[in-house]
Amino acid sequence: KGITVIERDGLIFTWSQLEATFHNTEGKLIFKYKALSAFEDYITDVIVKMESKVFITSTLSGQISVWKYQKEKELLHQFTGHTNKVTSMKSFPGRADLFISASNDNSIRVHSLDKL
Repeated sequence: KGITVIERDGLIFTWSQLEATFHNTEGKLIFKYKALSAFEDYITDVIVKMESKVFITSTLSGQISVWKYQKEKELLHQFTGHTNKVTSMKSFPGRADLFISASNDNSIRVHSLDKL
């Protein structure tokens, strides 16, 4: 479970094991997404990239998924490579198109959004 506040866009993003929600700063629900990962493959971290209109989820199995920020759920891309739980993800400083993931498989990976 987690929460991210995107102050400049006035959004609050929350996630739990299998779903995620976007609210405005007054608490009004904007979008709700269910089944963002397979059953028992829970979401471990999220990055919201409003400049690209996407959000990125990682899971216990090592899967990283890029979703379009819109009313209907739309999977844009899945990154592969990790073989164990993705423990955290961070935006790459100074590069809106890149992000970094770390995993219990003892690896880090740099991912690019520029070809989506």
